[in-house]
Amino acid sequence: MAGFQLPGGRASRSFTEVLQDQPSLSPCKIRPISQFKGEPAILFSKEDIAKMAAPFKFAIVEKFSHGRPSLDAMRKSFSTIGFQSSFNIGLLDQRHVLIRFGLEEDYLRCWMKGLWSIADFSMRVFKWSPDFQLTSESSHAPVWIALEQLPVHFFNRASLFSIASAIGSPLKVNSATATLARPNVARVCVDLDVSKDLPGRVWIAAGSHGFWQKVAYKNLPPYCSGQHDTEPRLGGHCQEELRDTVTHTQTPHAALRQQAPEMDINDVTPVLGFLCAGTQHKWGEQEATIA
Repeated sequence: MAGFQLPGGRASRSFTEVLQDQPSLSPCKIRPISQFKGEPAILFSKEDIAKMAAPFKFAIVEKFSHGRPSLDAMRKSFSTIGFQSSFNIGLLDQRHVLIRFGLEEDYLRCWMKGLWSIADFSMRVFKWSPDFQLTSESSHAPVWIALEQLPVHFFNRASLFSIASAIGSPLKVNSATATLARPNVARVCVDLDVSKDLPGRVWIAAGSHGFWQKVAYKNLPPYCSGQHDTEPRLGGHCQEELRDTVTHTQTPHAALRQQAPEMDINDVTPVLGFLCAGTQHKWGEQEATIA
């Protein structure tokens, strides 16, 4: 609707036009109203979503399955843990809590532990992402991979992260690998989507030559797609979905878990139980293994 004439001949402007001219810290501009299937819709681009999600890159979601402490009790408990940065705690619903950290180190420390006990209540930790939904559990988990007999000249962060990128998003290198204390195996923690087929080896090209590098996984959590049978399985818990077809590039999760060599004492290896995409699910919770 066009603005009316103000005294002096100046036309009024809409509220949206005024807001668009104001300096703002918002990561995206106000979007026009559109339609989707005959109903009102607002369209955001992928770039808009990425900008809006940027302040939450060090955010995790805590899930309480059997009651939870008050937010004040949670804040007091977290303040005694010794995180290096400040953090913000807020309630998403009665079972889910959002925590935002200021440093990646604190974020990884919280996420990689897997299961925390806060004020006598157990909570599981999930990575937040723009597509995170409270009705289903994320299929992403921090998982340690082992690269046995990797040539020692690859034992640098850039090379290891490059190799690990073929598996997932690399998070950190363990201390024994960084210091070459155990040159027989390199270990890298990756952000892994456990709902996907996982490679058992990676081809590494070195000039005109190359070699297959075996990949082993430590404490790989089984994943349930949420497609439950009418009869309960494993006492009401989800059962791992193993792949029927095994090739040289894809190995079932159970076999991959068995392949991992003994981990270094400094590794943080979460035992997450079952990851489930369904909504009607009870977890078989286990404490995280923290060496």
